Amino acid sequence: MFKTMINTCNTEIIRSLIYSLEGNFPGSEFYWNDAQKVIEHNHPEREVEEFVSSFLSHGGRLSDRVSSACLVSGKQLAPLSGDLSDFVLGHDVDGTFFLREGAEEVIQLLDQGIRNHLEHLSSEAVHIPSLISEENLIKAGYLPRDAHQVGTLKLFDGERRGYGHVCLTPALCLSAYPCLAKSGQDQNSRIYTSIGMVHRFENGRFSKDHSLSRMREFRVREYIGFGSPKWIEGMQKIFLEFWKLISTALELPFEVCTATDIFFHAEQSRQAMYQLMHSTKLELRVQLESGPLSVSSFNRHEDHFIKSFGIRCSAEMAGSFCIGFGLERLAQCVLLRWPERDLRQKVLRDFISSLKAERP
Repeated sequence: MFKTMINTCNTEIIRSLIYSLEGNFPGSEFYWNDAQKVIEHNHPEREVEEFVSSFLSHGGRLSDRVSSACLVSGKQLAPLSGDLSDFVLGHDVDGTFFLREGAEEVIQLLDQGIRNHLEHLSSEAVHIPSLISEENLIKAGYLPRDAHQVGTLKLFDGERRGYGHVCLTPALCLSAYPCLAKSGQDQNSRIYTSIGMVHRFENGRFSKDHSLSRMREFRVREYIGFGSPKWIEGMQKIFLEFWKLISTALELPFEVCTATDIFFHAEQSRQAMYQLMHSTKLELRVQLESGPLSVSSFNRHEDHFIKSFGIRCSAEMAGSFCIGFGLERLAQCVLLRWPERDLRQKVLRDFISSLKAERP
């Protein structure tokens, strides 16, 4: 293994750098060694050093100005580890899994607990499709910036010639915005919730050994809302308290951090700096033996999607937010923390009951 020294401790830059290395050097492995502050890898060192130098010439600007901050921590518990082979069967397509009953019942109970506790938000339960047009992904700003993530649905005629540009949504909320715009309804102080499938290519680097940490398709419980900055700030506080509640109830080693989207270019590093400075993206991360795993994120979009799609919202300085709970990732953490079924079910039932009792 080679070792490449990194002259930044900014975790968001390191996360983006490793992701970019994986995409640019297929077939090679890259790991962050926090103790030595190096990236360990099996690719010829010179090529990696040249890539790292070029990447940090942009990303380093973010490191000089601002870094991720931990807002709340419950990491006194030991990191999670274990084997999920009893819960996950083999797959046909990389990054997809056949989940057995033990895993599926955890997902259903987690989703029930989330929905029960957040009933007071008076959100409208809807179905958001997992397909979106290429045109609307461009409107959203996801294409061409994140084209490496997006898959398309290809249709065939009798001679198997492909046609059509229908995309698999890489974020569930993206499919909602063009639909809400067409409704013409005022979205002020409205919240929608849905469970749906999300698809991301993840540079083709999907989880191995039955891990559900990085998947090609996965389920999210999503909440999407529209309103004034003050109203959205209030929603953020509600979900932050819920993150602490759920993590404590399930006894997970967690932290809540300011975060950024993965970035690759100079323009995006500026966007990432804005996200960190204004705390527009928060993540709930659970500590695994292999490193922190993001299981939920809260994203403030300001007026980006409202303007991009022409969504009607009468609030002053209207903006939007979304929060997604990665159900397979959360289930993985519960299965690792509570491997014995009877005890796990008791913990989950108590979790649901406690959320009902503490609901505002």
